Amino acid sequence: MRKLPIYTEAALLEWTTTSRIFADQTQRGFGVVSCRVGCDNCCHHPIYISVLEGIQIASDLMDKGGWTQSLREGLKSHADFAGSTSLLMQVLAAKSCPFLAEHRCSIWEQRPSICRVTASWGNPAGCHPHHIGDSSIIPRGKFVDGLYRQEAE
Repeated sequence: MRKLPIYTEAALLEWTTTSRIFADQTQRGFGVVSCRVGCDNCCHHPIYISVLEGIQIASDLMDKGGWTQSLREGLKSHADFAGSTSLLMQVLAAKSCPFLAEHRCSIWEQRPSICRVTASWGNPAGCHPHHIGDSSIIPRGKFVDGLYRQEAE
């Protein structure tokens, strides 16, 4: 098993514990979560994580043999997209998280704190960036692709 420097390990442990306690308290405070296995609507929003979370996820993936070339390419593509487009375009593009596999989080146990506190207390379909409640507000496809091309010019 690969080990990180002791200070980094301690900081990761503290961060993980704190973020999980916060996530648990947040979810308890809002009541019944309506998210279900297989729902991945919230996995199509821009997600920003801390350096510590990135180190933790990468370390865990390396230990489990999940730090593959295709994952690294997916992460690079995702980072390139996020670094070259506005936040509005990122939301409209509804690009899926690079860790989403078959409608499930492939890093569930190590998911970032933002993912731990993001949940639906209503209709989970309303979580998708192209919907508000039960209404579709933005058609995917030509409209979003046109905005992306416009922004790239």
